[in-house]
Amino acid sequence: SVVQILMFTAEKGADPDTAVQGIPNPFLQVRAIRTLRVLLATLYSNGGSASYSAMLRKVSDVLATLTARLDSTKTASTSILYEIILVCLKLDVDLSMIQLALTLLG
Repeated sequence: SVVQILMFTAEKGADPDTAVQGIPNPFLQVRAIRTLRVLLATLYSNGGSASYSAMLRKVSDVLATLTARLDSTKTASTSILYEIILVCLKLDVDLSMIQLALTLLG
């Protein structure tokens, strides 16, 4: 799933050659976060079912983990943080998650 790809990339990185400023494959991470945002928005617009709630909890946990691991002084990290903030603002994510990402972004 997209969530598993995102976690694998953020934790281990697919290839050291794709790391930018020590951040494992930020381009893939940004694309995966965008995909999650679109998928969750589609689920929400279709009625916000129980599957939406479960998926939102899982994605929120993953985004919180990603946010905690990022170094906001690096440009690659700020692009990932920006996408995380967009997901948080688009969906019903906990306010503390938005505050954490905004604080790191500066």
